[in-house]
Amino acid sequence: MRPLFFVTCVARCGSQWLARLLDTAPGVECYHANYLVKNVAGGDIQFMIDSWKGKDPRPYLRKSRERVAQFAEHEAPEARGWGEVNEFFRYSVSEVREVFDVPVVGLIRDGHYTIPSLLRHNFYQPNEMGAWTSAIEPECGRILKAWPQMTPFERCCWLWADSYRRLRVQGVPIFTLESLNAEFGNVERLCEVLQIDVSYEDWRKHAGKPVDDFYQGRPRPSLPSEQLKIFDKWAGDIQEYFYG
Repeated sequence: MRPLFFVTCVARCGSQWLARLLDTAPGVECYHANYLVKNVAGGDIQFMIDSWKGKDPRPYLRKSRERVAQFAEHEAPEARGWGEVNEFFRYSVSEVREVFDVPVVGLIRDGHYTIPSLLRHNFYQPNEMGAWTSAIEPECGRILKAWPQMTPFERCCWLWADSYRRLRVQGVPIFTLESLNAEFGNVERLCEVLQIDVSYEDWRKHAGKPVDDFYQGRPRPSLPSEQLKIFDKWAGDIQEYFYG
């Protein structure tokens, strides 16, 4: 079974929702990174850290290609190919394209919602070991100088914004979770890029419940005025670019 596409993002952006939706495409198996990391890779944080620091990820990717292809062949031998929604690839898109030779797109969710969700899941929280992406820290410039005094909220703002700045530099087409959830035409445009087909009926089954905030009954958060000022400082440019 051959690879078909990859979607990359920041955690808490609705990647599981999108993976479930893309998995409905005929003849396609779409996996979510958390599933593969748990069942196949055994944890890929070091790969993301190495990619962030500029180390060559291609040897890892070649092994990953073989490993996941074998896994997919065992899980769905009748499928024509597989795709993956994987946040770990966001710092190595050019190498992913080189090794796999398939489309790579990005998924973004409004930072006003994503960043509080990152905080709830302990990203950059002191003494918390579960938030693996907290290992990503700036290496130079004004952010590095400010880092020791930055709060977890400020650090999450930086992580969210820096990730999408890098995806833009790498020329990654980026789709918003909100637009995919709101209009089927946006899903069709995504599928055109990925060269797959999701039906309107399958989209209707998924639309309206994009993230687990809804499943767990939590209201969507809004940023208090003080946090909004901080958000605008560290991430306002990306918010403006994608959400106006």
